[in-house]
Amino acid sequence: MKIVESGFKIDLHIHSIYSYGKDKRKVSFNTIDNLGVLVDKLNENKVQICAITDHDIFNYSIYKALKQYEKDDHSSIAKVFPGIEFSVEFVGENGPTILHVISIFTDEDDDKIKSIESVILDDQGNIKYDRSNAFSEEKFISILRNIGLDTILIVHQKSSLSSKKTYKSDVKTVGDERFFEFIYTDYFEAFEFKNRKNEVFNKNFLNEKQLSGDVRFITGSDCHDWRYYPKETKQDSTDFVFTYVKCLPSFRGLVMAITDHRRIKTVNSFFNPTEKYINNLDITIDGKKYIIPLSRGINVIIGDNSIGKSLLLHKITNYRKQQEDLLSKSVIKGYEKYLMDNNIDIQTSIPSSEILKFDMQGEIRDKFEQNEMYLNDFLKAYYPAPIMTDAYREKINRKLNTIYKYLKDKYEIEHLEEHLGRFKLLDEDIVQAESLTFIGAVSKDTKKVEGFSGISASLNNVKEEL
Repeated sequence: MKIVESGFKIDLHIHSIYSYGKDKRKVSFNTIDNLGVLVDKLNENKVQICAITDHDIFNYSIYKALKQYEKDDHSSIAKVFPGIEFSVEFVGENGPTILHVISIFTDEDDDKIKSIESVILDDQGNIKYDRSNAFSEEKFISILRNIGLDTILIVHQKSSLSSKKTYKSDVKTVGDERFFEFIYTDYFEAFEFKNRKNEVFNKNFLNEKQLSGDVRFITGSDCHDWRYYPKETKQDSTDFVFTYVKCLPSFRGLVMAITDHRRIKTVNSFFNPTEKYINNLDITIDGKKYIIPLSRGINVIIGDNSIGKSLLLHKITNYRKQQEDLLSKSVIKGYEKYLMDNNIDIQTSIPSSEILKFDMQGEIRDKFEQNEMYLNDFLKAYYPAPIMTDAYREKINRKLNTIYKYLKDKYEIEHLEEHLGRFKLLDEDIVQAESLTFIGAVSKDTKKVEGFSGISASLNNVKEEL
């Protein structure tokens, strides 16, 4: 039995010497004799699922050599898939444009994998291009059909989806109409990007278009020199981040992950480390102990009627339903007798404090029939009653009113100060000055501030003193 306890780190875009036709000397080091260098780099980066995807070609020997490390206890590699990076000409409103499509094949039929190369090459060993160094879309589909293996298609995207600058061979070069056709028809299982910053821009773009759940993104190193993995080449300065997927290390598991954006992350945070769950079911039958591992997700017990499925659930929950008068003492006594007669001992037990909800078959049926499937109906008993906020709201309102009154008074005072009368003081030196006389200015302006407490009287006092 296989249980997923952590996400798997993947890289489905690595090149070998067989990409020489397009990449020339960039991949000259990546021979089968130097495969150990790549494996060491994969182990160093703890990559668990990977594929060599050369340009428009597949080599069985190098695929098989890398696949041998699945069985190596000292290797991080859990699964190696066969794959190809196809150059495909798509026609959109901007005319024909070539996209790079990474095709990952299932590894379940080795005979078909061996024949991949013969589907792509002609009798002289040349790639069967029907366009200039590329396949037409029709030819590409025909090749996939003739290979006859289940396939995951991932389109290469160097820039972000919202970028105004579009790189050659990026998926958006086909134009918006064809691009959205790809999305709405799920033409590709995922879009690949490499630069970490593109993740944010891509997600913002999809949120604006209300497509956040319709497009899946993964990263690929696009490594062309194994000595510098996960860099593409020695000069590569891209801020690369690996992708993690929540799945079993199998092709079917990878398909489930790649087609569900919730199972793809750039951080390995699929499971809450503080979450409570049952690790195992511990059962002893006729003196032989069985330990059955359980997933941290959904676990399903499948079997015919009357073989003990309900008995098992009631036993490991300590007959919790008896407290709700849904399980009679006679039924419990019958369960215990059955276990004793068949020499079965169930050691696993879930404390009552760790059981959020336990519904029997009849209860589940009733909830569906009475349309009580809303989250609040399930969980309201586990949350405190709503807080009565009226008293707190009244205190806050009084405080806000005090602040408002202060600000209003402050504004009015500042307004009065700005409109007070103005006069010019004599600022030159006077050697013999017996008195100063204000002519008209103060007495006239005084009328403008009548009615404001004390201001007029103060001005008159000033005049008398002067």
